[in-house]
Amino acid sequence: MHIIIIEDQLDLADLMKSILEKGGHSVVIHPTRWQAIQTARSFNPDVVISDYLIPHDMEMPKFLEAIRTLSTLKCVIIMSGYKEAKAMANQCQAEFILKPFTVQDISAKINACVRATPN
Repeated sequence: MHIIIIEDQLDLADLMKSILEKGGHSVVIHPTRWQAIQTARSFNPDVVISDYLIPHDMEMPKFLEAIRTLSTLKCVIIMSGYKEAKAMANQCQAEFILKPFTVQDISAKINACVRATPN
């Protein structure tokens, strides 16, 4: 599976990338949504995992509108340490995972998200 991680805390992004690559996924990291949109056009992600709060970046609803134009995209997962972000994720029809999370949590969320998406 092709996965884009958008996270401005690069230590967390690197850890997630390492874990997901060990699971056989192809992973790209970007610190901003703007950069992820540019990469997504050629990388063709199945899953996009984005931090909710990234200072001075594209607003989440605008990002979701742009990224959902990709035919390969199966799901978007929004991650945040703020429980309030779950309501926004629900409103935008995105999955949500609360930080901090375990390897099992993120793997299960990705798998459930992909399984729930019609082919």
